[in-house]
Amino acid sequence: MIMERFTIQIKPGKFDEALELTKDGRKNLWPFFSARIYSCNWGTLNTLLLESDFEDMVEHDKLWEQLWAKEGWSAYMTKLNELIDGPYTHTLWTIE
Repeated sequence: MIMERFTIQIKPGKFDEALELTKDGRKNLWPFFSARIYSCNWGTLNTLLLESDFEDMVEHDKLWEQLWAKEGWSAYMTKLNELIDGPYTHTLWTIE
């Protein structure tokens, strides 16, 4: 089992917009795989965390290929990138 995580720092004052954009993306752009969205209540504020689980890297790669081909994905990423404050982390974990 593979878990993919994106940890994204959002620009001050833009978190609510980024959260709603991401919730909308989960509903309309990638309903074909599970994605958990976390927002920080204490600690590093303005941080958006996204996690998804995949059976293996084959499933991961197949679903991401579908996502990149989906109409609206490029526009979504452009909007989200405008709200990101600096670099983000992208990690893949094996669930033991």
